[in-house]
Amino acid sequence: MTHGTRLVAAVADSGAVPVSTASMYLPNDPGFVHFYAALLNSAFVNGWYKLRDVNRSIKLFHIREVPVVYDKDVWDRVGSIARACSRIWGKAHEGSPVSLAAEEQFVKGSPAIYSEWNYLRTQIDSEIFDLYEVSASQREIVHRLVDARAF
Repeated sequence: MTHGTRLVAAVADSGAVPVSTASMYLPNDPGFVHFYAALLNSAFVNGWYKLRDVNRSIKLFHIREVPVVYDKDVWDRVGSIARACSRIWGKAHEGSPVSLAAEEQFVKGSPAIYSEWNYLRTQIDSEIFDLYEVSASQREIVHRLVDARAF
């Protein structure tokens, strides 16, 4: 999980302290914060971002230009799936890995947790692609772009 590969967004709990390349985004309606985290982590937005910024530093001004399609039902579903992802990630952290490399190995070493988390992420991507009316062939192109190692 590296910014050199994709955008990474997370919902910060009260009292959390962002570090490093963190930028903060506060939605007008905090009820949709999990939807926005899912949107920013989606293959759709990661592909969109990679087409606009080819260097490795995340620039908030690019992210501010992400088109937003409002559909309350979709936003609620995606937010719910994102909360489920967060709960799974929390379970993975119960073992308290001591480094990012150890965390990645820990999660991949827990096939059930990793499989469920990937399944939910796939659901989020599908919902986002549907929301933006992205065709199946376009989705394949986006996934290839997102899987590229560099911005």
